[in-house]
Amino acid sequence: MGRTLLSILKLLGNQARVRLALVLICSMVLCACEGITPVRENSTPLTLGAWIVDWDAACGIEEWGEHQQLFDRVHLFGAYFNNNGEIFPAPNWSCRPEKIFDLKDHTGRPLVFLTVVNDVVSSAKITQKDPNIVHRLLSAPDLRRRHIRELVALGERMEIDGIEIDYENVAETDWPGFLDFIAALNVSLSSNNIRLSVVLQPQRKYFKMPLPKGIDYTVMAYNLYGRHSGPGPKATPSFISDIARMVSNAGILETCALALATGGFEWSESGGTVGLTENKAVEIARHQRLTPVRHEPDGYLVFRHQKENGRDAEIWYADAETLRRLRQAAEMTGFRGIYIWRLGGNLPELFTMLNHEPFIGKIRRKK
Repeated sequence: MGRTLLSILKLLGNQARVRLALVLICSMVLCACEGITPVRENSTPLTLGAWIVDWDAACGIEEWGEHQQLFDRVHLFGAYFNNNGEIFPAPNWSCRPEKIFDLKDHTGRPLVFLTVVNDVVSSAKITQKDPNIVHRLLSAPDLRRRHIRELVALGERMEIDGIEIDYENVAETDWPGFLDFIAALNVSLSSNNIRLSVVLQPQRKYFKMPLPKGIDYTVMAYNLYGRHSGPGPKATPSFISDIARMVSNAGILETCALALATGGFEWSESGGTVGLTENKAVEIARHQRLTPVRHEPDGYLVFRHQKENGRDAEIWYADAETLRRLRQAAEMTGFRGIYIWRLGGNLPELFTMLNHEPFIGKIRRKK
């Protein structure tokens, strides 16, 4: 790279050399200011995916139907556990959504994954991201094997392309067993022509040990600020750069996707925090005739307003420009896929932006 650049400079005139030097310096300064560590160019096209959640399935499927040609894969969220540790798909996915599964054209159709999450659902309560159920299922080799058989059977029964494992808050003592589990699960699924995707939280404790090869990994790049904190952006370019370094040290960066979140949060002075879609945030601002301010350098839109109970609240939310900046940060740091959490409640400008990014390639499943 250095010798090639030197050869080019020798061929240029003095003015051209100055212009090229200025361009390079500006690029380096921009990366430094936003906390981005640039990587060398890679010709592999960036894949694009999205989740559709069961509690907003109608809106998600509608957006999917309008923009499905954009995506290489779609993730149906989710499948849950009962108190006995048995998996069951959400009612919206127990019957195959025809608009998704029957989509075919001359290029094939996007891959369809079912996301299994460690939420325990009973008639009395819902325990989200429960580490105890993971411990129960993976605490012994025979239990892991039984869980693997159930997941393979689920994939075959639903006739889907892939199973996605989204087990969060896994205890560090259970992590070695979890890695053995996904390695064995990948072998069993592959023998049945089913792919495996694994979602990882952006926490260093999950990247201390080598991760099994041959698995599609996705790292969540959101909730930097959220229900656990005060107001702020879900993600920033520097946050993404930190994640990239962590993933690179684990040796999976070039095969790893990054999950970026749409929408945002509303923080009330009374202490409550609720999630909002982009549509809902825009509706609140318009109703109160407020003009959001764009926060730099991440690009989130921010405004304060008064709720019906008279309490002040602050909203931070993402729009197409926000996602464009975060997507650029992800591409510059070497991630090879962008997955959108989630479809439903987004403005058309988001899909216009995604459609006009030249490096987003279409890697389709052939018929």
